[in-house]
Amino acid sequence: MKISRNLTCGLSICLLLFLNACSKDKKENVLTKNTSIFGAWYAKTGDSTERHLSFGQTNQFELVDVTFKKDSSILAVYYSGQYGLKGDSLKISISGKAVREGNTMISQEPSDAKFYVNSTYIVDGHSLTLNFKDNESKATKTTFLVARME
Repeated sequence: MKISRNLTCGLSICLLLFLNACSKDKKENVLTKNTSIFGAWYAKTGDSTERHLSFGQTNQFELVDVTFKKDSSILAVYYSGQYGLKGDSLKISISGKAVREGNTMISQEPSDAKFYVNSTYIVDGHSLTLNFKDNESKATKTTFLVARME
């Protein structure tokens, strides 16, 4: 009787260790989805326009509005600054603006432009959704996709 109890107890422990080891292997092979705001994101904003956002790990921020012109040139307006996170809240502070057409710098100046004021964010896999109020205080939502680096 005592031998069968010890044998049952020993087999149970072995089974638990085996199952635990298998479950760890399984978890390591499963791809996890991105839930971080860090990185590069983009959204089409019109037929020939896009907006790109970049969130650096040291709180640097860049927003770029890109226009693809009919003559095949590209006009890009860059806003740079800092951002801060608190829970799901996002605060962006812009300090500079630069305008480029192709490789030519058109202008560069300080800026206090306002983007995504009082916004919250949700990252779900490969999409970033910003919820904010527009200039007329209407609730607005914009979804960006993760930008691929190739």
